[in-house]
Amino acid sequence: MKPILPHYAGEIWAVDIAVLPMSTKGNKYLFVIMEYLTKWCITAALPSFDTTHIANILLFEVVLKYSAPRRLITDNRTNFISEAMNAVCQ
Repeated sequence: MKPILPHYAGEIWAVDIAVLPMSTKGNKYLFVIMEYLTKWCITAALPSFDTTHIANILLFEVVLKYSAPRRLITDNRTNFISEAMNAVCQ
């Protein structure tokens, strides 16, 4: 294993999904996005973790606010490697 060493803030982001008990608003999943250098976290409660929800959160909460990351670290679930996610990453 090699250490992950970012050179500047916003270069590398990691994403994951946590499954939680159903909230009163109908959300069951917590989408967590963390920037590697500063450890800045962004979270979003989601009713489902389909590609559309994830792509929208990445686009509106990361790319449009902080610029596009050079590298995105995921666990390669199917919702992270779909055509829609590839389009967002392009």
